[in-house]
Amino acid sequence: MNLALRTASTAASSPPPPRPSTPIEVPNDEIFVDEILDLDAELRFDDPINLTPPPAPPSDDVVTEEEPEIFVVVERMPELIGGLQTIQSKIVYPEIARLAGIEGRVMVSFVIDEEGNVLNPVVVRGIGGGCDEAAVDAVRKAKFTPGMQRGRPVRVQFTLPVTFKLNVSEKNS
Repeated sequence: MNLALRTASTAASSPPPPRPSTPIEVPNDEIFVDEILDLDAELRFDDPINLTPPPAPPSDDVVTEEEPEIFVVVERMPELIGGLQTIQSKIVYPEIARLAGIEGRVMVSFVIDEEGNVLNPVVVRGIGGGCDEAAVDAVRKAKFTPGMQRGRPVRVQFTLPVTFKLNVSEKNS
């Protein structure tokens, strides 16, 4: 079957688009009365214009601290101290996931601060069975070398895969 016939047969089997709704006529019995608005205002072009600046906001001597900028790409990206094996070794495989045979990869997104600590880990893509929470706990315990931008440490947004894989003996039981 050639491509043109296949396309034509596929188009013929799809339902036709819905019909547009027909407009319904609405009776026009309502009468609008023109109201005359009496706006009492005078405009004098000879008077001087008084433009006073708005009052300054009250100062309570509270210093608002700006949140530091979070980078996505920096000159030197953060590195996981000890590699992915350190996170994999800190994972406690959830018993529910073990019994259900759940395996897969959990993607965890977080911010690495100027000291290399993990802040606000969030599961971007999970596999369930308690694995998502175990991945977040393992990532929270990890330590990184901080990312560097222009010679100074900065906050960096980072996403890391955490793999859950059962041993052969655990799969069969």
